[in-house]
Amino acid sequence: MLKRSHYVAIGTVVLMTLVLLNLSSHTVARLKLAMGSLFLPLFGLANSADHLANKAGDAITTRSELLRQNEALRRENQELKVEAMQARETARENLRLRQNWLAADTAVEKSLQESYCAIRPIGGARCRLTSEAGTVSSLICRC
Repeated sequence: MLKRSHYVAIGTVVLMTLVLLNLSSHTVARLKLAMGSLFLPLFGLANSADHLANKAGDAITTRSELLRQNEALRRENQELKVEAMQARETARENLRLRQNWLAADTAVEKSLQESYCAIRPIGGARCRLTSEAGTVSSLICRC
């Protein structure tokens, strides 16, 4: 079973837990801040060690490796410039085609409207050409 020292340790943990749960929110916030500040030096030490390792790796890198990396970055940069130019050209072509399509659709709609107006019903009825989503859909006559 458990020894007397174990019972004391368990009792202490339970007592501390009850005390911490009954503290006010302001006190709990300050306690969390104090506990968190204990770990800051460890995080700083780990960050410094990582930075030092990166600097050492950079210092060891050979000139030929740096030249190879530089050339690879230049190639990638050139490819990205070509892709950007192609994207601009595609956007420009899409805009041109969209404008041509809208102009042609408007011209068809206007010619249809003119031909229907020529055969307008007698008796004062008014005819109107309606379009939906850029296509001529129907002729509506109102008497």
